[in-house]
Amino acid sequence: MDITIKEIAEMAGVSPSTVSFVLNGRPGVGKQTRKRVTALLEENGFQLKQAASAEDVHWGMVKFIRYYDSGDLVERNDDFITQVVEGADFALRRAHYTMSIVNVGEEELKQVLSGLKYENPAGVIFLGTEFQAQRYQLLTSLDMPVVVVDNCFRGYPINAIDMDNIDGTREAVKYLYQKGHRKIGYLKSTNQTGSLQERSRGFYEAMDGYGLVPEPVIHLPPRVTTAKEEMELYLDQSPPLPTAFFADNDVIAAGAMRALLQKGVRIPEDLSLIGFDDSLIASVVTPMLTTMRIYKREMGMCAVRRLLEMITNKDTFITKTSVGVDLVVRETVAQARDGDT
Repeated sequence: MDITIKEIAEMAGVSPSTVSFVLNGRPGVGKQTRKRVTALLEENGFQLKQAASAEDVHWGMVKFIRYYDSGDLVERNDDFITQVVEGADFALRRAHYTMSIVNVGEEELKQVLSGLKYENPAGVIFLGTEFQAQRYQLLTSLDMPVVVVDNCFRGYPINAIDMDNIDGTREAVKYLYQKGHRKIGYLKSTNQTGSLQERSRGFYEAMDGYGLVPEPVIHLPPRVTTAKEEMELYLDQSPPLPTAFFADNDVIAAGAMRALLQKGVRIPEDLSLIGFDDSLIASVVTPMLTTMRIYKREMGMCAVRRLLEMITNKDTFITKTSVGVDLVVRETVAQARDGDT
């Protein structure tokens, strides 16, 4: 047998992976394409494998790449990665795919991406929390479907699943405004990649819509301990405080809240505070944190749904999905007192 799978693919006008799918009795190929490729394979002496039952077979492996740079934002939610992975794994198992997870730092990224051609996954789900969108070509150069999670890659041609950071932040500011707060400060992350850029944009747009100027804007690292330490340094100057703070995420909110309480600021009696993410820390701090809930499992499931569409239909168009967020009212926001607004 002199002819190769690559040559069969060229004759059929499809990719080599499509020929491999047909040869091995795997789904994900349209009826007409399968018929054409099957005829060419049989004509050239290939023995096609019998497809196993849906209950017994796995159609392929999907690679979940958990990329980290500083590690700050990836760890901002205690349970964020766990739930995204659980959602993705659940959806993949229902579709009879397996999932392989790898943690990748900046130094190993190119090597891992290059090695995918030997692993030959059906597709890639890439955790892009700390990934600079301008480097998107590292991902689009892969000869396989790729979906990014937790970074919208706005303005760049890559499929992405993110939470609705802008509208979620607007909803947080709206809630504070409805509670009578007009002096609203901003606890802004020192790391402004991915979703946090969107939250910053949403916060300033919401404040501007109400004719408000955020004061003060305090830059804090997205880790509880260091956020607390930096907030303590700020409070040591005895600055005037607003009636409420919006924090870029729950970790920053929790760190700032510890510093405020330590300085004798009562929450929410003296100052209200709202976070974003609804991470585990939001429900274990005292008082429990009012925040914006993101749907992590659903993000993982959405990523798989889009990936399978790309695998099955060979879609070439770009979709960007924003999963909605909801306000979770707990104990850290109170009605602004008369005279404080």
